[in-house]
Amino acid sequence: MVWRQGPSSSQSGSRAIITAEGELHGWIGGACAEPVVIREAQRVMAEGTAKLLLLGTPEQFGAAVPDGMTVVPISCQSEGALEVFIEPVLPVPHLVIIGVSPMAHTLPASPRRLAGGPTWSAARISRPRARTNAP
Repeated sequence: MVWRQGPSSSQSGSRAIITAEGELHGWIGGACAEPVVIREAQRVMAEGTAKLLLLGTPEQFGAAVPDGMTVVPISCQSEGALEVFIEPVLPVPHLVIIGVSPMAHTLPASPRRLAGGPTWSAARISRPRARTNAP
């Protein structure tokens, strides 16, 4: 929460984590703002880019909305307004390669290298020896 215009149940500086499934952990505001912020957070995760939202009636912001900000019209009984910054925090893919086969040696040099680079283990997998019933 970057800014708020009261009356509003949210506070500037409030933070929350929203999962891809739409679960909210933390506090960002009341019943009017929460579903809108969850929906927009899911869009931000899908697009992978941060977004600054202005939530309220268009009259509260007028034509003075700076470039890069998205106005999301909501009308709450409190008549408050919010400015919310949403930033995606996405997991970094990681590849673990186990083995010494030609494929295990080829994968790390693949043109689709991962951001963190692969982890490689040259561990050999041993097979149990066959038992003999020799006296």
